[in-house]
Amino acid sequence: MEDDQAEKLVDSAIAAAKAAQPVDKAALAHAYYVKAVILETTSPYGTDAISEMENAWKVAISDPPEASIIPSGYIAQYLGAAYLNLGKTDLAISVLSEAIKRDQDDPIVQWQLGRVYMNIGDPNKARAYIETCRDLDPTQPKCLRSLAALYFSEQNYQQAAETIQIVIDQNSQKPGDYLTGGLAYSYLNQCNTAIGILQRGLPFIDPTDTKTKADFDAAFQACGAASGLDIAATGAATALSPAPTITPSPTKKK
Repeated sequence: MEDDQAEKLVDSAIAAAKAAQPVDKAALAHAYYVKAVILETTSPYGTDAISEMENAWKVAISDPPEASIIPSGYIAQYLGAAYLNLGKTDLAISVLSEAIKRDQDDPIVQWQLGRVYMNIGDPNKARAYIETCRDLDPTQPKCLRSLAALYFSEQNYQQAAETIQIVIDQNSQKPGDYLTGGLAYSYLNQCNTAIGILQRGLPFIDPTDTKTKADFDAAFQACGAASGLDIAATGAATALSPAPTITPSPTKKK
């Protein structure tokens, strides 16, 4: 019921923006964005929501140079994630690349495009965008997590540890950050540091997340320690992995 009322209000906002002389493009683009977000509550990344977000994007990038003053990065980020979720990587790359041309100082758009390239297995292109994200915002957790994942996948555990440490020092509440750090330090034979980081991550583990609990337990065991986690229902961990795209190789240390 509340969603219906909200949708009526945003439809009124869309009509008002269109009726303005001249058309209020910034307001219109944002109204379409809001409508997409409302629709997403009932169907995440559904056709209707994406259609409204595409309307927002078309308005935001229309008729330059006037449109260049309309913020569009947040719209591109949504569309990029939606297209990636649907496997439409070409569309994700197209939208995010256009957004970068319009706003080269937006770190999150750079990160989002890097994620797309990571997803399709192109780490070199991914690195270029993710490093740009880091350069634009050296403490941005999203950039640093992805960069640490790239280092980790290359078995460059020193760089992975140093990079994710910045996120941990921001008092991250994501257990994956502590798992990445713990594993990286353990592969560097720095188990005291590894165990300390893993212990800091324990309070943030969802009790129902059996995989993360198993991965933490295995990471502790790799350093000859016990996690204290109840993993009876999970079985033994079959791999140590701070992120789905990472496959660590503990026999090779850097």
